[in-house]
Amino acid sequence: MNTTYLVRRNKSKKQREAVSKYWKGRSRNEFLDNWRKGKILCETCWKDIDKEWIQLCGWILTDGYIRKKWGNIILYQKKEKGKKEIRKILNNLGFNYVEYIDKRPKGNPGEMIMFYIKAKDSRKVLKILCLNSQKDTPKWLKKLNFQQVLWFLEAVIMGDGHKRKSETAIAGTEKRLKDFSEILKTVKIKHSVSCNKRGDWCLRVFQGYNKRTLFDD
Repeated sequence: MNTTYLVRRNKSKKQREAVSKYWKGRSRNEFLDNWRKGKILCETCWKDIDKEWIQLCGWILTDGYIRKKWGNIILYQKKEKGKKEIRKILNNLGFNYVEYIDKRPKGNPGEMIMFYIKAKDSRKVLKILCLNSQKDTPKWLKKLNFQQVLWFLEAVIMGDGHKRKSETAIAGTEKRLKDFSEILKTVKIKHSVSCNKRGDWCLRVFQGYNKRTLFDD
């Protein structure tokens, strides 16, 4: 399995040596199993992983859908800024994808676009980012540094976030938002997770979250 394409611009000697070390004395199945669980990504590659990969993970976890039977990834987006960002990421990573207009939502402003990543590239993405059809939050996200978490958070906010006067609110399920909370805690970004009377969960990231000096207590 060639893992060097994970880091497109930073194919460092250190990373290649780290991956080779995991190959040594291991069977192919064992290596792939550890890769899918996120163990190898956490311990060898996460420091060098590119911005596009991190943000793609954020988009998939928020506005993405993974077809269980075929493993295809579909990204849904209505916001014009979001559409541009998704196109930029997919083009920079060299993925083969097509765009469709989703005609199902009626009466809502904005045109919903479906970004359909072809099967071969979708399978590559799922393996590299350690994602499954349930969209469980990958463990390697908790190993990211402050700047990498900001990249991830940027995509999450564009996907499911709404900026307010003093905070940015992110909608989602209880499990998803609590997983995101654990990621933010690792780099001391102040936030809160709560549920309203209707049962809707929300993660609030307070204004100034991108200035680390405010949170180095």
